[in-house]
Amino acid sequence: MKQPGPFFSLMALAVAAFAFIGIGSWLLWTLLATTKPPLPENISDPEVRATLDRARARLEQSISDGKAWGDYGTVLLANLFDQPADFCFIEAIKRDPGDPRWPYARGQIALKRQPELAIAFLEKAAQVARSRQLYRQAFVLTLAEALL
Repeated sequence: MKQPGPFFSLMALAVAAFAFIGIGSWLLWTLLATTKPPLPENISDPEVRATLDRARARLEQSISDGKAWGDYGTVLLANLFDQPADFCFIEAIKRDPGDPRWPYARGQIALKRQPELAIAFLEKAAQVARSRQLYRQAFVLTLAEALL
């Protein structure tokens, strides 16, 4: 029996690689696209509820955008919903790892809840901010204060 030549082996490898990449891309897209934005329960203030509803609606229009997740997390954090905000910042980092604001925000939350984790988040923010003049100094100073 004749063995397949190198062309056949190369083609089989290429088909397998394309299948692997395709399935991986589909799984990643499905994971990122199906994450539901959190909405805190028991919000008694109607203005806060309206603000969060508007911010969440903006996120749902751009559900795969890291900045949209980070912006919604910022609105949640400004209204003192730090746990759902942290969830949003995690999603923002997944989708936009080059933006230092998201690990910085996680560091700010961790300073109050889990100080032992805050340093790692602030170090990551300072590292990512090296190429962004606007954020670099503030993030490095916050890291320095946390290290004291």
